[in-house]
Amino acid sequence: MKECNQNEFTFAPHFSRQASARFSERQLSTEGGAPLFRETDRKISLLSRVRKCFSDSRNPALIEHELGELLA
Repeated sequence: MKECNQNEFTFAPHFSRQASARFSERQLSTEGGAPLFRETDRKISLLSRVRKCFSDSRNPALIEHELGELLA
């Protein structure tokens, strides 16, 4: 299985300024990141890139929600 253990994610040059996301704090809030994540996903298809970090070993016949939907 592929692991994605980055402490910092630098965004591609789709922005006029350097932008990065850091994941180094012990306690984080999940409330403030949703709008940033949504806009980033629209610009650089971030969700599909994150989706590739996971393998879905569930039985396809029993899947109600695709992995991409669960991550979103």
